[in-house]
Amino acid sequence: MKSKNIQKKQKHHNSDKELSELKKTIFEEAVNVRLDYEENPNEDTGSLQPLVVIHQNSEFLEEE
Repeated sequence: MKSKNIQKKQKHHNSDKELSELKKTIFEEAVNVRLDYEENPNEDTGSLQPLVVIHQNSEFLEEE
């Protein structure tokens, strides 16, 4: 019985360690994306001008 508890604790510890590593990797990637955007802003993000989308069946495309 004790060996099963030890195995469960070890698995739990390994899972926690793996999750911590994943969180660190995701955070670092998010920082890199933000820094890249700050250095190379994209005009399509809407920060420079609003984005307008008109569907092909929109009444705005109907001829008068």
